[in-house]
Amino acid sequence: MQESKTGEIGPAQSAYFEKLIAAHPKVRWTIALMHKPVYARPGDKGLARIEAALKGRPYTILNGHFHRYSYAQRNGSDYIMLGTTGGERDFDGSPGAMDHVMWITMTDHGPDIANLKLDGVLDKTGHVPAGGEALCLDHGGPHCPAP
Repeated sequence: MQESKTGEIGPAQSAYFEKLIAAHPKVRWTIALMHKPVYARPGDKGLARIEAALKGRPYTILNGHFHRYSYAQRNGSDYIMLGTTGGERDFDGSPGAMDHVMWITMTDHGPDIANLKLDGVLDKTGHVPAGGEALCLDHGGPHCPAP
């Protein structure tokens, strides 16, 4: 089923967001957060109506669901699919397979985005906290055997 992969936005939801966007014409930036990448769904159950309402405005789309980080530009805007943010994932080494936290700082020119890999957090002694150096967080990395 398409909605299990991309989700869907029904006519009432699209109308709600079209009205909301029209009611706030002078926002500096719009960030849309969604679980599934509904922008990847073609047709009337996708994001097309909302993208049309956002036309000419700066915006960023963020979603999760597949647990593989990816970045694309579409309509001149950033579309970012987050990797795993503490959830389950396969340590298969595929592109975008990482645990991370996204740090977003809003600037006068839009969002400044940094991804902090969770296996990169160290305590004050320079070690992974709570005995974490014994854990294998990134197969093929310096502390882990190849799969």
